[in-house]
Amino acid sequence: MLPCPTVDLRETPEPGPQQSHPAPRPSEACGPAAQRLTSVLSTALRSDVPSFAWNTKRLQYETVAELPRGGKMQVRIIAGHEYPKRAESQCPVNADWDCTWTVTEDKTIVIVTETGKTFQAEAYRKDGTSMLILATKEILTRNQLAAVAGNPGLTLFP
Repeated sequence: MLPCPTVDLRETPEPGPQQSHPAPRPSEACGPAAQRLTSVLSTALRSDVPSFAWNTKRLQYETVAELPRGGKMQVRIIAGHEYPKRAESQCPVNADWDCTWTVTEDKTIVIVTETGKTFQAEAYRKDGTSMLILATKEILTRNQLAAVAGNPGLTLFP
């Protein structure tokens, strides 16, 4: 059995707002899941990335990658968030930020917002997986980031 890399909880800030419903546990063991997620992200970025680690406090896998082209990417893959009823509700029409959304073939909703020097992508899968990616704008375009966030391999319920 592969070891389960975990986050040092002393270094992890307290979680933000709590989920409104119990989070299901991911469907595969931690070690194999961390290895699979790391491989999928490395392939998507065409770069080696640090291994995903399981954060027992937040019930999520997370990694921070310093990429060869410069910049950083932080990725959190979370179990148990609700799937939005309408994709367009994630980008309000009169928002004061630059927000776009798309729905992939497997019905994953991907939202990308521009926040100064970074892009933020959120992805919501029908299976209960959600993802948050923060990336330096110089390393990826909006479309490239949306493609990474919408990658069907980045799920907790394969």
